[in-house]
Amino acid sequence: YRKHDISLFHLMDPQEIGFSFDRPHRFVDLEDGTALVAEPNLIADEYQAALNDFLKNVRASQCIRQRHNRCATRCSHKACKPG
Repeated sequence: YRKHDISLFHLMDPQEIGFSFDRPHRFVDLEDGTALVAEPNLIADEYQAALNDFLKNVRASQCIRQRHNRCATRCSHKACKPG
């Protein structure tokens, strides 16, 4: 883009991608701390549609069309591990 190479690495937690929550959950915005308690089965379809639209728009962006890399995170911190 304008003679510069641009790469975008979009890090997403597997739960953000699959949205596999099965009971009411408190979602916290990591940027401003805003919290929302929601019933996942009531918002899952709308969430997936919004996420797919967002990703489609990112991929369609002229400057990063070929350089958008979506990566699923895997936390190795022991507090994140089950059990």
